[in-house]
Amino acid sequence: MRGPAFVLSALLCLPSPAAASAADGSDNAFELSALYTADALWNLQGGLQEGAAYLDYAEVAASFDGGRALGWNGLALYASAFYRNDATFSERYVGDSLVVSNIDAASPIEVLEAWAEWGFHAAGRGSLRLGLYDLSSEFDVLDARALFLNSAYGTGHDIAQTGRNGPSLFPVTALGARLAWSPDEHLLVRTAVLDGVPGDPGERGRSRLHLSSADGALW
Repeated sequence: MRGPAFVLSALLCLPSPAAASAADGSDNAFELSALYTADALWNLQGGLQEGAAYLDYAEVAASFDGGRALGWNGLALYASAFYRNDATFSERYVGDSLVVSNIDAASPIEVLEAWAEWGFHAAGRGSLRLGLYDLSSEFDVLDARALFLNSAYGTGHDIAQTGRNGPSLFPVTALGARLAWSPDEHLLVRTAVLDGVPGDPGERGRSRLHLSSADGALW
């Protein structure tokens, strides 16, 4: 019987240019941003085998404001894609079920999000978002979780273990629709319905755009 793993990690995270532009109050209609995160991990004892791995995650994103560019107020477009190297630390060295690093995944290159959003006013501000949607961008989000490396501190298991292939979040997202409405500054109502089976359950980490009644839905 193998003993428990003792893991040592080092984390490097560079801030996204999008955060800098937001702080500057930029009014650009089109914006590009990039994010790079790296984990250096060593399994010093126990687990499947001792060894080290370097995990990296690079993301690029583009946003377009239809109101500033074309006068189509309320219209926004957004797309993001990521690349990560092939090293799978938990699967190769540790063998844990929760995954040591939250960027450790099977997908090397994928489109994470690609959606269009329309903003409206109906007794308050609202918006409708359609397209490839990352559920964890707006649901089950706690700022305190961002302090931790382990994926156990990400999306809760009540959501993360839904469906045949998990919910629509990193590393594989699905088509969906999200409606948000805020009648006043103290109340926000938000709901989303998504394809119940993102990606291809038979091939880990592979995305597909496929809607079927047999897949069900996550609401």
